[in-house]
Amino acid sequence: MELRHLRYFTTLTEELHFGRAALRLHIAQPALSKQIANLERELGVVLFERNRRRVELTPSGRLLLPEAKRLVELSARFQQSARRIREGLVGTLRLGYTRTVADSLLPDLLRLHHRRFPSMLMSLRETTTQTAIDDVRDGIYDAAFLRHVSGEVDLELMEVKVEPAVLAVPIGHPLATAKLVHFADLKGEPLVMMTRDIEPQLYDHAIALCAEAGFEPTIVHEADSVQTTLSMVSSELGVAVVTSSAQKSAISGVVYVALTDPTPTVTLSLVYRKDHVSPSLAAFLQSVQAMKKKWEANELAGKP
Repeated sequence: MELRHLRYFTTLTEELHFGRAALRLHIAQPALSKQIANLERELGVVLFERNRRRVELTPSGRLLLPEAKRLVELSARFQQSARRIREGLVGTLRLGYTRTVADSLLPDLLRLHHRRFPSMLMSLRETTTQTAIDDVRDGIYDAAFLRHVSGEVDLELMEVKVEPAVLAVPIGHPLATAKLVHFADLKGEPLVMMTRDIEPQLYDHAIALCAEAGFEPTIVHEADSVQTTLSMVSSELGVAVVTSSAQKSAISGVVYVALTDPTPTVTLSLVYRKDHVSPSLAAFLQSVQAMKKKWEANELAGKP
C-alpha cells in the first residue's frame, strides 16, 4: 500500500463518484477503479458499495476513513516542511561579523531578511577578521561579513557595499570647518585607529594609504570599535579616518569632513564556501542582493 492509495480513497469518499474523483486526482476513471480495488484486496475489506447509480462507504470504510485522512494530512505536512527547508524558508543561518560591520550594515539587512523569512533562526557571533575566515572555511559559520578582505582562494567573496571614508575630528579642531581635507593634510595629525588585532587588513590598508600620500601616520591611540574610536575623537585625543556610515553614530562633539586625494573607500564583503551553500544561506544571499539594490537606489537618489 502506498500513500497515493490513501489519497485516492479519501478523495473518493469526498466525491462518492468515480468520475469526479478521477478528475480531481488527474487520473483516468478506470485507473482509479482499479487502484481502489487493489487497495481493498490488500486490506482485505470492502471500502465502497458500488452500483450504477451511486457509490457509498461501507461500515469498514467509515471506520478506516479517519486514519486514512490523518496519514494523508501528515504526508502533506511533511512535503510542505521539506519544501520550506528546500526554499530556505526555515532552518538556521550562522553568521559571523566583525564589530565594525554591526552598526553600518546589519540592522537594515537583518530586518529585511527577517521580513522575507520570518521562520528562519539566525545565529550571529561577533569575531575578528582572520577568525571569521578560518571559521567559514571550517564550516563553523555559513558566512561572515568582513571589511576590506582580499580574495581567499577557497572562499567565495561577494562584494556587498563600498563606502567612502571620511575624517572624524573634534568639533573644536581647525579642520572641523573645512569642506574638504586632502589625505596628505593628515601628516602630523594625531590619529586614532582601529587596533590591528580586530581588523588587520583594514589597518594595513590605512597604513598603505598614508605611505602613498608620502607620510608615516602618527598613531596616538588605538580602539577596538568604531564607537570607541569616535569617543576618543570626541574627547579630543586625535582624529580618525572612518567609514561614512559612522556618521550615524550618536556621538556628540564630532564633526565629519570629506577626504580627497585620495578618497579612501572600504569594501564590505560577505565570504562563504562556494561548495557549502545551504538552502538557508541561499535564501540569505537573495536578501543581500535585494539590500544591495536598495542601497544603490538610495545612493542614486542622494539618500543616506
